[in-house]
Parts: sequence; structure tokens; C-alpha cells
Amino acid sequence: MRFPYSHEPTTGVLILILILIVTGFLIPLPRTVAEPQYSVVLRIVLFGTAAIFGLWAMLQVLLRISSVIIADDHIAVQFPLTWRWRRIAFRHIQGYTRTRRGALAIVYLRQNPGEKPKKRLLVTPVIASIDALLALVEGKVPVTTVPAEIVLNRVTARRLIRIMLFLIAVLATPLYVVFIERLLYGFSRVF
Repeated sequence: MRFPYSHEPTTGVLILILILIVTGFLIPLPRTVAEPQYSVVLRIVLFGTAAIFGLWAMLQVLLRISSVIIADDHIAVQFPLTWRWRRIAFRHIQGYTRTRRGALAIVYLRQNPGEKPKKRLLVTPVIASIDALLALVEGKVPVTTVPAEIVLNRVTARRLIRIMLFLIAVLATPLYVVFIERLLYGFSRVF
């Protein structure tokens, strides 16, 4: 049985993208280099904003055609950005639950040849009919050894780690620039 991911309508965003692009082309360019370049900067901002909204609309289209499939002996999860499938046998599922947003979180055992099994966490995008999916999975998973609260704790920990890494990368960018500038300045004095 197929369970599609939840997605947002894109019509309003496509209209906004069209307005941003048309506005960007209607802004006159400066005639000489001596004139202020405000219009060029405004064009870059408008086209950049349109590109960001375009990426969001593309993601919504990819979510519309991606899904989770429940078979007799396994669950198959499709990732919307890569279109790759992850197939998990029901006997390998250690625990599962619904997240606050309505996504499916699964803790399962993944075994590579020649290695001992490792517990992995998989979180899907928001699923349109998550309650029906959970009811169907409940009858097929033999035994869950990981409680739902532990699964939610792992999801929260993963989200916090990703947010912290993103903040470190964004906030440390000026430090990288200063460090590289000092490094290049040091090399320029040597040579």
C-alpha cells in the first residue's frame, strides 16, 4: 500500500516567482560605471529570492511524487531529493513512532556483510495519512524493543545536532575569512 508524503500547493509561489523575475527585468540598469549600482544589487536580490522560492516549489513537486510503500514483509521509504529507496524488513525494525509534525521515525537494525548489526534511525518527511500507516505497520512488526519515547528522543537529538552544526558553520564563517586572510598575508610577506 502506498502512502504519499504531504506537500503544499505551489500555485501562489509560482506566481510570486513570476512577479519577482518580471520586476527584476523591468528595473533599468545604470548607463555608466560611475552611476550607483543599486539597481544591479536589487536585481541580484530579486533573482536570488526567486531562485530560493523556485527550489522550495521543486521540493514540493518531488514530495508530491515520493512515498512510503508497505509490502507484506518490508517497508520501502523513498527519499524525495535523491529518489533512492530504502527497504527495511519488518523483522529488523526495533521501534517506530509518529513525530510531532506527522512524520514516521523508525529505529532499525542495519547489517552490512561481515559486520555486526548497527541501530539506525530513519525519519521520513511528513506523511499525509500517518495514522493509517501506523495502524498498518502495527500489525506487521513482530516486536518493538525500543519504546516510542526513545525514538522521539533520538529524533530530537539528531535535529539539535544538525541545528548546532549549521549555526557553527554560519557563525564561524567570519573567523574562517579572518584566518585565511592572515594566512595569505603571512605568505605574501615571506615571498
